[in-house]
Amino acid sequence: MKTAKPLTFAAIPAWALPETPGVEGFYAAIALAGLEHKWVRLSADTQRALLGKVVFGKREIKVDDLGEIAQVHTVDFGRDADTFYTSPTGLRNSLTF
Repeated sequence: MKTAKPLTFAAIPAWALPETPGVEGFYAAIALAGLEHKWVRLSADTQRALLGKVVFGKREIKVDDLGEIAQVHTVDFGRDADTFYTSPTGLRNSLTF
């Protein structure tokens, strides 16, 4: 039986975390931590500190220059993956529900 690889989560330094969770603080923290253009996973605690709630789950995300967030969702027991994109407005809207 194949053993699962442990998930690794990106580290965002405490000094880069925003005082109040929100979209602007999320983008600033990602930039300050040097995580733009890199596929990363954020722990639930980090997502709560950045956005106020868990938005991405365990999905890998990548933030580009325009603020668009690519998310990878594995399907078919990890044998396939779907990528979908969220704009800054879509991220802001997801925090209101």
